[in-house]
Amino acid sequence: MYNLYLYIILYMNTSQIYLKKLSKNLIIFFLSIIFAFILFFLSQDSTIFQASILWIQDIEKIQENQRDIAYKDSDWVLDIFVSDVFLQQNYSSIDITILYDYQNLILNTQDIQSPKDYTTSYNQSWLVSFSFYDLQNINSQESLLIIPFSWSMNNILISNATASKWSEEYSLSIGNLSEYTQH
Repeated sequence: MYNLYLYIILYMNTSQIYLKKLSKNLIIFFLSIIFAFILFFLSQDSTIFQASILWIQDIEKIQENQRDIAYKDSDWVLDIFVSDVFLQQNYSSIDITILYDYQNLILNTQDIQSPKDYTTSYNQSWLVSFSFYDLQNINSQESLLIIPFSWSMNNILISNATASKWSEEYSLSIGNLSEYTQH
């Protein structure tokens, strides 16, 4: 009788252990399904994974050439950065004008990304201007503006950049960080 009692207790303990393991495995299984769906939906919009940062060589190039604004292209994306020196000036706004060959280049204005709000104006079919009025909390090592485009980088450049402070306007120094041209 004592052996039967031990057997029943052992059987109940064993079944409780199996139930705990089974419930833990079911929770892990359902969490993995939810995680897989989240990853699937996040991967549908690849722009959320897009970020651009400056390399150390780029930062040194900006400082060496004393540029206020620098831009580079990679994988059909134009990245525009501002320098630390520019940010120290406490400008109230900035206007950046991009000149491009509209016959050979398409700017994807639907997918432009920026950490700041901006306005866009098209002066002619080959000029587009971006205006920023809130320049607080900008990181100089991250893109101020990410503009997707098609075709060749040789057909696009920043033609003009001005900043304002107390109703005075200042021309900014512009540099190209791409390997194609340096100016």
